[in-house]
Amino acid sequence: MSLGHPVFVAVVYLAALMRVVRSVNHDTVWDAVRIKVAQRGRDEARSEAERARWNTLLHWSGCPWCVSPWVAASTVWLPIWFADNPVVRYVGLVLAASMVVGLLARWSSDDEISYESA
Repeated sequence: MSLGHPVFVAVVYLAALMRVVRSVNHDTVWDAVRIKVAQRGRDEARSEAERARWNTLLHWSGCPWCVSPWVAASTVWLPIWFADNPVVRYVGLVLAASMVVGLLARWSSDDEISYESA
């Protein structure tokens, strides 16, 4: 086997990992979870120590340096053992493509399009 295939798998995995971490840190799909954690830290914490734990969790959810080791540790076995599985390939490529498009979108000429809510 040439070195090309493992390098390609590694690049796709890294881009997919970046996308998952970015999702946890910034995407609105996780806003409800982040809001609930913030509310628990602000309103429902019974002690200062409990409040500090919830605030640490809130900080953690927005920190890519904090989230990425955990996401990587829980998913790195996928490209190692299942790189030839079509489902793993599909999910990895979807996430990687999403990350690349997101990174390249900032140089798009469509930045002046305004979006209005319905």
